[in-house]
Amino acid sequence: STLSSHFARKDDLQREVFQRSVDMIIRRILGPKLKEGTPKQRFRQYVMNVAELFLSDLPEMKVLDREWQELDKPAALKRIARSSTDRSAVDSRRFIADLLASTGSDLLETIRAVQLSQMVFSTVYGIIKLRPLHRSAGGTSVSDATLTHNTVLMLERMLGI
Repeated sequence: STLSSHFARKDDLQREVFQRSVDMIIRRILGPKLKEGTPKQRFRQYVMNVAELFLSDLPEMKVLDREWQELDKPAALKRIARSSTDRSAVDSRRFIADLLASTGSDLLETIRAVQLSQMVFSTVYGIIKLRPLHRSAGGTSVSDATLTHNTVLMLERMLGI
């Protein structure tokens, strides 16, 4: 039997698929390497994990992309808002906020660590997803590894890490 046969409503199925995708992505971002090293090394690994996921062709990333592109639709916004309060999402935000706090960035004097972690995540997403636009406007084409490296360096310097 298929997953869709277990759900009476399409919205319930979409919510379940989205939640499973979020859970898998959180596990990949918060992999074992993220718990080792100095705060700077751990921050660098976090940004690399996020970038690698956004650059991947994983089905779970396609689910997230679709949902984020439909934020103007109440059902999609509700699914995303609901998933952001799930324990795994809250725990991951707290972990990343604690990681950022351990870096001693002076931005933490004016921006709360949880908000800063969301800004870092959104920045990486934007850089990766706007890459085709940069290329089509005559920008230099770079490899995934170079793009990831440059994103890490940019964020480290912006955050003063």
